[in-house]
Amino acid sequence: MANWIERVTIVGGGTAGWLTALILQTHLNKVSRAVKIAVIESPNIPTIGVGESTIQNLKVTLSLAGVDEA
Repeated sequence: MANWIERVTIVGGGTAGWLTALILQTHLNKVSRAVKIAVIESPNIPTIGVGESTIQNLKVTLSLAGVDEA
């Protein structure tokens, strides 16, 4: 019997946390049963706002995940 990943929890939001959730959701659900993904982030920690401009392939990543840029 195969062991299936049923749930994934990502601790920390921001660009890294939410993009990780998006990529995992997109790719894991193509190869296996539905995987439930949760992102846990604190409402008390403000967004730092670094790193977004360093993701050179962000448009490609969003496109592969099925996100319409418009």
